[in-house]
Amino acid sequence: MGGKVEWPPVGSCVAHRGAAGTAPENTVVGAATAIRQGATIIEIDVQRTADGELIVFHDSRLGRTTDIADVLPDRARRMIGEMTVPELRKLDAGGWFDERYRGASVPTLAEMLDAVSGKATLFIELKWPERYPGIIGQLVEELRRCVGDALSGPDTPVAIQLVETDLLRELRDGLPEQVPLCLMTGLVPPLPVEEFPRLADWISGYVPLGRELEPGYIDRVHEYGVRVCPWTIDAPEAVDAMLRLGADGVITNYLPEVIPVMRGEASPLPRRPVRIEAADPGSETFVLRNVGDAPVALSGWSVRNQLMVRQFLPDRTLAPGEPLALPSASANYLDNYGENLALHDPADGVVDLHAYRLRTG
Repeated sequence: MGGKVEWPPVGSCVAHRGAAGTAPENTVVGAATAIRQGATIIEIDVQRTADGELIVFHDSRLGRTTDIADVLPDRARRMIGEMTVPELRKLDAGGWFDERYRGASVPTLAEMLDAVSGKATLFIELKWPERYPGIIGQLVEELRRCVGDALSGPDTPVAIQLVETDLLRELRDGLPEQVPLCLMTGLVPPLPVEEFPRLADWISGYVPLGRELEPGYIDRVHEYGVRVCPWTIDAPEAVDAMLRLGADGVITNYLPEVIPVMRGEASPLPRRPVRIEAADPGSETFVLRNVGDAPVALSGWSVRNQLMVRQFLPDRTLAPGEPLALPSASANYLDNYGENLALHDPADGVVDLHAYRLRTG
């Protein structure tokens, strides 16, 4: 078993799937946007196609973030592992987010590595590796082919996270010790601290669900030399909560809004003239309020949920001080795995970020 490096750097803001709050996730244009926003670490998701190519994509199926239902309707319910690269090349992976991104494609891992080379560290999560026999060895080979000697250099351009400890160990045996490996846990409570003695010698970081963390937990993990970088942290209150808990970094969809808070500066969010007052996943409703001094026409305003699905607000005017309760446009719009709701103005600027499931301990 090899050693490990200390990673991520303290104070890191990891760009979740690229600039997922402001550009289509897991695309080259999203990664380029994240770099312009100041990203030094970009998290992506990797799976394998039916013809054996490692590609960058999050979901099991393509319906949420591509136009497959229109372009290949007979393939719309197919899993990623049942699709070929030529089929994926027919799809648009940007227009769902905003028309200005139409033309973005589903990239291969090699294309993404090339796009961020020398600009940021690519933080790779293997999605459902059990579906893809041999993908650990294939990933090692692809990284060696694309990155070469830089893989074992002092500033290696990649890091990797996995949920499966045994597969993470397999990666540790196949990669230089300069490549940081992180254990991730999904929609579950954090890993018991008692598990870290067997991990401490070879994993650099731990990536838990932020809202499940409790006071004292991160301090105890730090005793084993493992850094903690929770996901997915967007609202300023959530960032502050993670800092109070001792987080070394955070994974976020909204770099421009989170980086200053991580530095101890005031949030740059306007939170005016309209802000999100509440959001309730149980009733699938959210409440906005005009906190300014003048009426606000809501035409063109929108909210985005954790999955970045956009819901436009009604075409009406909100008087100063007036609240507005609205139903979600679809079932599970708020009651998904996430906790964040974003408010965007007609120019798609981020006005407010609201964490509606945050536990502050």
